[in-house]
Amino acid sequence: MLTGTDMVRPSTLSAMKGWPLLLCLRLPAVRDRLRRAGLALLALPLALGAVSVAAQPAANAPPPAAIEAFRKADAARERGDLAAARIAYRTACEAGAAVGCTNHGLMLDRGEGGPADPAGAQVWWRMACERGNAQGCSVLGNAVMQSDPPTARGLFAQACEGAFREACFNLGIMTDQGRGGARDPVAARTAYRRACEADHRQGCYNYGGMLLKGDGGPADGSGARAAFRKSCDLGEPMGCTNLARIMITGQGGPVETAPAIALLTRTCDGGHGDACFTLGFVYGEGRGAPADPAKSRAMFERGCSLGHKSSCDRMRAP
Repeated sequence: MLTGTDMVRPSTLSAMKGWPLLLCLRLPAVRDRLRRAGLALLALPLALGAVSVAAQPAANAPPPAAIEAFRKADAARERGDLAAARIAYRTACEAGAAVGCTNHGLMLDRGEGGPADPAGAQVWWRMACERGNAQGCSVLGNAVMQSDPPTARGLFAQACEGAFREACFNLGIMTDQGRGGARDPVAARTAYRRACEADHRQGCYNYGGMLLKGDGGPADGSGARAAFRKSCDLGEPMGCTNLARIMITGQGGPVETAPAIALLTRTCDGGHGDACFTLGFVYGEGRGAPADPAKSRAMFERGCSLGHKSSCDRMRAP
């Protein structure tokens, strides 16, 4: 199954009395060839059985020969015969299974089952995209993102229309940051919402940020709280941290200090410096509990030990 890597949108929202409401929405580095570009990268274990031929629109359902070739490709990959799988995915593509084109391109790109051929891979991904396979459009978008951002943006839009959540997330990043065209916060907010609806944890996180700011549409504190909660439930630590922050400030719902501190503590204990940093302010300012300077400093030290720059800066402050 194709998945993405961690990516969140950069933003700085207003702080309250020096307290970091959403201070640390940042862009962590991503992997491999998109590292410099700052977009989420699709992991490239192949689309395979989880996506399968069913990923192709029903109106364009492949013929039986293509389905059989695709199944043979999956079986060959399962038994470790990558050369046979590469050939069979190509056969499936040529017989009418668009996802076979995507997978053949992925194997070419990775050099699995034969020599690597990244340029050739793009030919097969374009073929898949033209035949309606959203994954093909999205992977091709990743491949051309650095050399041709406007084309990549269009490909992500096309793949998002095909309900591929990684593409919706990447489209959100590009329209949010004005890559490959003018900044379009309305389109970004829509793209993040669609990614979130498809359970993309960073999509929910970014959607929550736009709702809270009123970026790309009216501000919606309760919607932001719900989006951060979903992001947290899906495993995004920054979603948990920002949910806790607005629970403490009462944005989008009631003030819920005790559960917020418990959530921050779990997130900090899980090794996420932003949560530790926030706890430093909570204990330093006595939000929901008596002020405890020693515990506050311990939280900043913990955040700094996890590589959180703002925590380290706080430690050095007079």
